[in-house]
Amino acid sequence: MPTYAFRCPACGPFDARLAMSALTDSTTCPDCGGDAPRGITAPGLNTGGDAHRIAAAHERSAHAPDVVHAIPSGRAPGAPPPRPTTTDPRHGRLPRP
Repeated sequence: MPTYAFRCPACGPFDARLAMSALTDSTTCPDCGGDAPRGITAPGLNTGGDAHRIAAAHERSAHAPDVVHAIPSGRAPGAPPPRPTTTDPRHGRLPRP
């Protein structure tokens, strides 16, 4: 659904997502309820693709995050298992990075 730019004389500019069939020369301002004429803007030339899909996923997660039911393991999916912790006391004297 395309996004159109409108400018309310009292409140200023705002964007509205409207179907092309519902588009008119003006719309109602969401803040004051006044009549806001449609502005002329550059066309959106974004073809979508991976970047658009990733951005849309982040936008969804911002207002509706996934519910966590357990403490995360700390590993990424598909990552190799962690190396076992050493018990050799000499390893404690090695320099740390």
